Amino acid sequence: MMLVTNQRTVLFSSFLVLVSPVISIMATMSTATTSVSESSSTLAIATRLHLGYASHPPPTSQLKSSLRSFAMMASVAGAQHAVVAVDSEPKLEGYDFVKEIQDICNEMNETCENDSADPPAAQRQVLIDVLPVTPWGKFVPALNAIVGWSARKRASYLILASAEVEITSGAVEVMKCHIMESDDILVVGE
Repeated sequence: MMLVTNQRTVLFSSFLVLVSPVISIMATMSTATTSVSESSSTLAIATRLHLGYASHPPPTSQLKSSLRSFAMMASVAGAQHAVVAVDSEPKLEGYDFVKEIQDICNEMNETCENDSADPPAAQRQVLIDVLPVTPWGKFVPALNAIVGWSARKRASYLILASAEVEITSGAVEVMKCHIMESDDILVVGE
């Protein structure tokens, strides 16, 4: 892993070692002049989904449950952007995992957009992007794709979390405070 802190960029060759906790937050800078302590900072949240060595497709209800949990986590964390990195390499004949995830996210996003007239309902969900990743490898390509997506969204912070994790807004604020303590801290975890 190489961290270039003077330019506030992060280049990954091996990330899992630093993200052994289930939740981590990273200061990601879209430009070298962006300050982490800006009051208008944006928060992105990301997770990854893959089939692994599955011999049959997961039930749609299980995928919906995981994605709803992730959407709720994004809302509770106060994220403005959310993404699911998906293994786009075909694993099961006749099954398109990316399409399945995209269809579920589209359905959830439509519900979110339809609720926009009702501010309390709209605040409960963040629109979720789907990011197909190939090659999937073990974890590095997906994490690199997520960091690139986050930079394109100009996010000041990025939370990487398992879809099933529960998080509080207080935990996010504590992690942000740790990052803002020093220019040398780019990653914190819980």
